[in-house]
Amino acid sequence: MLKPEFTDANGRKWCLKITIAHVKPLKEAGFDLKAVRDSTDAFDALADPETFGHVFYLLCEAQAEKLGVSPEEFMSGFDGATIHAASNALLAAVADFTHPPAVAKLVKERLPGMLADADAKAVELVNAAPA
Repeated sequence: MLKPEFTDANGRKWCLKITIAHVKPLKEAGFDLKAVRDSTDAFDALADPETFGHVFYLLCEAQAEKLGVSPEEFMSGFDGATIHAASNALLAAVADFTHPPAVAKLVKERLPGMLADADAKAVELVNAAPA
């Protein structure tokens, strides 16, 4: 089951919990939670590394401040593996925020299989491409 948490490249654990207080700042950063409810296209904004970093800092800002981690230090902890883990954590946090608890639990249980299928298809496409 997906959990709304991830560990960055520097070994720091971050927990994501979206609240109403996040809606406006996330929208201003380019990630519209209202649009996420209607379409997965809203996640396309996170393809931009700057938007991605800003969105995650907004969600982890209170934790970062408690740890004395600056925005730059926070973002320096994001390598490829962390980006993947953080993206999965965000999917779990969005499910928790946008769905009733029973539905969110089902979504978080089924998402890992769906993500693995998508990864397998991506590998097939890469393998099928001419060298």
